[in-house]
Amino acid sequence: MLVTPLPRNLIDAIADAGVDLDDAAREAGINQEALESGVTIAEAGRFIGVAWRRLDDPAFGLRAGCVLRPERYGISGLTAMASPTFGAALQRKARYNRLVWGDTYRIRQDAKEFTVVTEAPDESNPWGYSKVDMEFASLLTFGRRFASAAMAPIKVTLRRPRPSFVALYEQIFRCPISFAQPINSISFSQADALRPLISADHRAAQWLEFGARAALEQMDDSSVTQRVRAQLERMLQGDEPTLAVVASELCMSERTLQRRLSAEGQTFRRVLDEMRRDIAQRSLAAGKRNVIELAYLLGFEDSNSFYRSFRRWTGTTPESYRKAVNE
Repeated sequence: MLVTPLPRNLIDAIADAGVDLDDAAREAGINQEALESGVTIAEAGRFIGVAWRRLDDPAFGLRAGCVLRPERYGISGLTAMASPTFGAALQRKARYNRLVWGDTYRIRQDAKEFTVVTEAPDESNPWGYSKVDMEFASLLTFGRRFASAAMAPIKVTLRRPRPSFVALYEQIFRCPISFAQPINSISFSQADALRPLISADHRAAQWLEFGARAALEQMDDSSVTQRVRAQLERMLQGDEPTLAVVASELCMSERTLQRRLSAEGQTFRRVLDEMRRDIAQRSLAAGKRNVIELAYLLGFEDSNSFYRSFRRWTGTTPESYRKAVNE
């Protein structure tokens, strides 16, 4: 069973906002000490649900993301702090963020931009959008604290509908912000990504990354097929994940990953195909996305390619499937 601590800075922000942690944990059916020692995904969801109701502040994620205590980062944050540059820190956060109930990031780069993409798996919950707000605000706050106080993103795109507190987004991010978009993303210039961190420490980074990798291995007590499926679900956000990228995220070589999948009677291509099918069926049943958007998020070249694959999976079209499951 997957057990992970909640981010310490999140716990601090909830307490600072006036929520009695012990009482909220009791209502959620867990011990307060478990919030930092480790809770299951279900327990974390129950606690956040209770805290969210008591906070009664839809902008809480933005406010929480701007309040960071370096001594409370946890291993993923400390590993990022020791990185040589802001971009390297984001790469490490992308790899180790789930050690503290965070969403895995996908990094996209070109000659001009360094973009972080994430899609909260609990986006349907009341606090799902707020969690993305907190992730992005915390990344920017990290950059301003350790790289450049004047840092500002190039742009931010969010899946959430336009909220009533747009002015707060503008005040924090100081860049163009687009709502109701296909993906959650925050883009920085490559110049900002290359900014050195004042907290950089090569020797500490080596030891911290060793510990973070070991912690990931300890968390992942499930089969390698289940681990690949979980990684693919986080990464299917517009590009087709490759074997090399997934192997790197799971801290193993391509050959090792292929060998371990084969031992379980699987191949990477088959697991990817099955994961695409499962996500497509769930999304269509929930009515969360249209076909064009879904084809893009699952990494297909175009909607026609998605149509062909969906008919191969189910024997019917996406529209017919959606209609049948919702009758």
